[in-house]
Amino acid sequence: MPIGGGLRRLGCSMRRPWSAETANKVARLDSELYDYQHSMGLLLIEKKEWALEHEELSQALAETQEILHREQRAHLIVISEVERQEENLRKILVEEKRSAAELEKSLREMHEEYTRIKHASEAKVADANALIVSVEDKSLMTDEKFLATEAKLAEANKKSLEVERRLQEVETRESVLRREQASLSTERS
Repeated sequence: MPIGGGLRRLGCSMRRPWSAETANKVARLDSELYDYQHSMGLLLIEKKEWALEHEELSQALAETQEILHREQRAHLIVISEVERQEENLRKILVEEKRSAAELEKSLREMHEEYTRIKHASEAKVADANALIVSVEDKSLMTDEKFLATEAKLAEANKKSLEVERRLQEVETRESVLRREQASLSTERS
């Protein structure tokens, strides 16, 4: 930039005689001013670029956080559903165990009844053939009940094993979900 231009900006004119030293000083200051203005322009451009990049990163962060929140909510829903299913399976298992215990009790009672009937029939064999036939009929009916109860007990045991297998699957799924949640937490950190 010419010296005269810088002086006019300063409100001076070239009419006055300047010493060479003053002219050089003014030229140097004018050059420095130009350099500072140039640097200021570059800084402003860089500031705009940084502001734009900051805005883009802020938007990306907000989107990522929204996705993370959605995934966390979905994960919590899945966990609560698994916990609800697990609780239902536990209730079913408890009910199956209670039913199995009742069936075993009935089986013991029937077996005891069978034993009493058998002892009574052996004691009364000498009394009469008609009474023996009647007792043998009761004995056959008790055997049928006993077999039916054993079949029910076997079915109950089969169902109990199925429920235990399902509970194991739910616990395995829950373990996998917890590991995924821990992994997500680690990735977030």
